[in-house]
Amino acid sequence: MPMFKERTGEKIMKRLIGLVLVLIMLVSVFSACSLGGKSKLTAELDEEGRFIWAVMRSSSATEEVETAAKSLRTSLKSAFEGKITILKDGAAKYEPENYEILVGLTNREFSKEAAEILKNNRAQNGRDFIVKASKNQIAIYGMNDKMTAIATEWFENTFCQTPQDFKKLYDGYQYIYEADLETTVSKIGDADLGTFSIVHPRFMSYTYGMYIEKYQKFMDGLGYTVNRDDERSEESNFEIIVGNTTRSASKSVEVEGDNYVIKAVGTKLVIKGGTDLATQAAMKYFYETVVNAYDSKTPFAWSDGYTVNGKYDPNAEGAYINVFSDEFEGNSIDKKKWGDYDYGGRMEKVSDSCLGGKVYTEGIDYAPDAETVPERYTRVYQSDGVLHLPTEKINATDFMGYEVSTYYTAFFRYGIWETKVKFADEPSCASLWCNGATATYTDGHTARFNSFRCGFTELDLVETFGRANFVAANVHRWTNVMKADGSNASSGGHTSLDADPAFTTGTNLKNHNYDAEKNGDNLCDNFHILTLYWDRYCYKFALDGIVWCDYQFSKTDQVSVHCTPVYIIYGGGIGEASYGTKYDVNKHLPYYETQIDSTVIYQVNDGHSQTLYGYGENMPKEPTREAFPGVPIGLEY
Repeated sequence: MPMFKERTGEKIMKRLIGLVLVLIMLVSVFSACSLGGKSKLTAELDEEGRFIWAVMRSSSATEEVETAAKSLRTSLKSAFEGKITILKDGAAKYEPENYEILVGLTNREFSKEAAEILKNNRAQNGRDFIVKASKNQIAIYGMNDKMTAIATEWFENTFCQTPQDFKKLYDGYQYIYEADLETTVSKIGDADLGTFSIVHPRFMSYTYGMYIEKYQKFMDGLGYTVNRDDERSEESNFEIIVGNTTRSASKSVEVEGDNYVIKAVGTKLVIKGGTDLATQAAMKYFYETVVNAYDSKTPFAWSDGYTVNGKYDPNAEGAYINVFSDEFEGNSIDKKKWGDYDYGGRMEKVSDSCLGGKVYTEGIDYAPDAETVPERYTRVYQSDGVLHLPTEKINATDFMGYEVSTYYTAFFRYGIWETKVKFADEPSCASLWCNGATATYTDGHTARFNSFRCGFTELDLVETFGRANFVAANVHRWTNVMKADGSNASSGGHTSLDADPAFTTGTNLKNHNYDAEKNGDNLCDNFHILTLYWDRYCYKFALDGIVWCDYQFSKTDQVSVHCTPVYIIYGGGIGEASYGTKYDVNKHLPYYETQIDSTVIYQVNDGHSQTLYGYGENMPKEPTREAFPGVPIGLEY
C-alpha cells in the first residue's frame, strides 16, 4: 500500500500556501475595484488613541489560533499607530455598539454564521476559509486551525497594512477561498463519501480506532473535514458507523467471531466485526479501499444493501494477534501470568504516610508479615470476571496499597497494550505502567537475559495521582554512565515529559482531563479502555480509543532506550505523604478498589515485535517461550 495519505496532504498544503500567496499579491487589484456605493467600515482611533476594533478569539482557542490573533493585533497596531484591544469571547459580552474582529470560531452568532456558510459552500471544504464583514463585526474562519491561521495572515496582508487598506472593507463584504484540489469522489448512495461523519462506540478499542485516525488523516489530505463522535451523539443523515454501537443501522447488522461485515444501510455505512481484531480488519479493508480508489482514480459507488463479508486472518500480512491476555475469569489469579513486583531483590515497598505512619504494599504472593502489620486487610483477589485491587486505611496512621506485575512472567516489545479498568474514586491513586528494569537498573534484566544495559524506559500509560477525572501519561528515560569495565561512572540520569514543553503546553499534552460535564458521569463510574500503542517510531496513549498524547521518537535524542522490552505493573494506594491527593480522615473512605476487567497485548509478526514468557520465580537465563520464535529482541547496547 503506497503511503498516499501523507503524500497527498503535503502536496495539497504546499500548493495551497502558494495559491494564498498569489491571492495576496493580486489583492491590490481586487481591492481597487469600486465599492459601488457600499458602506465602508469605520476605521479610527478613539479619544484615548485606541483602535475601535478589538481582536477576539475563543476562550478555548488553540495555540495556532492564539498566535494568529496576536499577529493580527501587531499588524493593526503598526498600521493605525494606536492601542489594540485583544479579548477572549468569554471575557466580554456582546454589545451591538462594539466593533469586533472574530478570529476562528467564537461564541458570537456572526462567527457561527460565517462558519456555517463555509461548511455548506461545498463538501470538499477542508482547505477553505471565509472572511465576512458587517457594519461592526468581521469574521475570519478556516475549516481547521491551520486554515484559520492562513486566513488571518491573508486578512493581515490584504486589509491591515495601512488605514486605507482597512477602509476597503464594507458592510456585507464576503470572500470565500476555495482550494484547488484534485478529487476522486467515491459515494455511498448518492452522497459524497467526504460528507459522512464517523460514529463509534463510547468505549472503543484503539485496534480499530487507529484506522479511524488514518482514514481521517487521508480524507483531510483530500480537503474533507471528517468529524467523529461516539454513539451518544445526535444522529445525522450520513454516517460511517464503526464497531458495535447503539445506532439502529448498526444493530441491524449481525456478525460473530472473527467475521466482519461492511454494509450500506440506507444513508449509513456499517463497519462491524465480531471481535475488536475483526473490526480492525474491516476498518483496514475500508480504509485501503478508499486510498486505492483515489490512487487509481476509480471511485466506487456503494448503493443501499451493498455488502462486503470478510474474516480476520491472524496469518495475513500486518495482522495483529493476541500474544498475552487475561479476562480474569474464575476465582483464582493465574500465576503463570501475574506475580509480584521485585524491587531489586526485595518485595516490600514501605513509604511514609500522610498521617505519620507507613504505607505498605502487598502483591499476589507477597504480603507484609504479621509482626510488621498485625492488622487484617483485604488481599488482591479475583472474582466475577474482575481482578480486584484494594487499598485501605488499616489503622489510625497506616495504609495498605497493592502492586501486581508480569515481572516474573512476561516481557514485551512493541504492540498495542490495552487494559479495561474501573478506577477507584479520589483520593485513590492508580497507575498502569511498564518498566524495563528494577530500581537498580541491572539486577532483573541481567538475571533474565544474561546481558546488561545501562538505560531503560519507564512507560506510564496512566497515573491518576488520586485526582478525580484525570489521567496522566509519562515517558521516563533512565540512564547510567558506564566505565569501560562495566562499572558505574555516575549515579545515572533521568528525564521525563514533566519538564518537556512539547507535552506540557499546547494540545499534545501528557495530562488529560476527563470532561465529566460533557460525558454526564465521572471517570470512576465506568470501565474504560486505556491503550499504549508502541512501535519503532512512537508511543501513543489513548482513552477509549482516542489518542490524547502522541510521543514521536524523532523528537528525542535518546531513542535507543525506547526499543528494549518492558513488563507490566498495576500499582496504587492511598495515604502517601508525598504522592497524590492527600488523604483526609474527615472526607475520605477507609477502603477503595480499582478493578481490572481485562488486559491484552496485540502484536504484529513484523520481525521487530516480541514477547517473552515464563520466567517463574527461579528466573532462568532463557525464556521458556517466545511469541515469535527466531525474532531477535534488543537486550543491550
